[in-house]
Amino acid sequence: MLDEISIVLKNAPGELSRALIALEEEFVNVLAFSIDQHGKESTIRLLCDSPEQARKQLEEFKFSPEVGKVLAVKMEHKPGALKQISNALYRDEINIEYAYLTLIPLSKDAIVILKLNTERTIEQYEKMFARYGQVITDVSEFKHNL
Repeated sequence: MLDEISIVLKNAPGELSRALIALEEEFVNVLAFSIDQHGKESTIRLLCDSPEQARKQLEEFKFSPEVGKVLAVKMEHKPGALKQISNALYRDEINIEYAYLTLIPLSKDAIVILKLNTERTIEQYEKMFARYGQVITDVSEFKHNL
């Protein structure tokens, strides 16, 4: 499982830039992110190359980051691949709370980031996805694939 940083920002121009400036100052690289708008606020979810450094830097800039665990699965970028991941979770009665995807440059692969309603062991996830993809267990593996 990987550490994901979440922050809630006002849904206004420049708010995301303020957070990204904070990360840039400490050379924290964003590997994947999503934005979910709800009313006058947005939740920003960040997968960073140095999550602890990102958390500290965001706190220093007066943000309130939360750290959560997400699963990252490298899979083929082709029709039906995401369905296979979803079906594997469904068979084990695991709900996807949210997900986002990033493509791997110069590759036929993608990485899907999943927030699940339950945590299993890495070995259980590796077995579950053995036919469909590779579970990424460390942020350094994630960076290597990009």
